[in-house]
Amino acid sequence: MGEKVKAGEPLMEQAVQALRRYHEAQETGPAEEVEKLRLEAETFMTAVSVYQLRVSRSKRIA
Repeated sequence: MGEKVKAGEPLMEQAVQALRRYHEAQETGPAEEVEKLRLEAETFMTAVSVYQLRVSRSKRIA
């Protein structure tokens, strides 16, 4: 399982970066840009959650 978790690290890093961009834009960005970045961050966080769930399920099966 450790290898699978490590394989998901780039996805997690992308999610964290997207979340940072969103939070930074909340302070100064136009509303449309903030919403776009919110959706991007949400999408990445969902992808991370799905990936982690699949990894944890595969561990139980193996």
